[in-house]
Amino acid sequence: AAEEHARQALKLVPKAPEIADTLAQVLIDKGETEDAKAIYDSVMSEQVRSDEIYLNYVELLLKMDLTPLAKRRLADRIFDAADSKARVAELEQQYNL
Repeated sequence: AAEEHARQALKLVPKAPEIADTLAQVLIDKGETEDAKAIYDSVMSEQVRSDEIYLNYVELLLKMDLTPLAKRRLADRIFDAADSKARVAELEQQYNL
């Protein structure tokens, strides 16, 4: 149900990072990482304001062993919020970046 609703919403607002993130997270939970990456890729060219969504994308890249791309994405963005910096540190530690 959540996947279906998110897909319908994304059709209505195709460049909405929040909707894309919801759908991608549902797909990740189902083990459909390639599809989730495609969803993220479709909105990452836009200015994604949410650090959480951006870091969800980076984490997926790391899970998919796309470490060089994940490192580039991390280097491309400045994280100011304390919770975002903490999550970056967690990812760096977890994935030995």
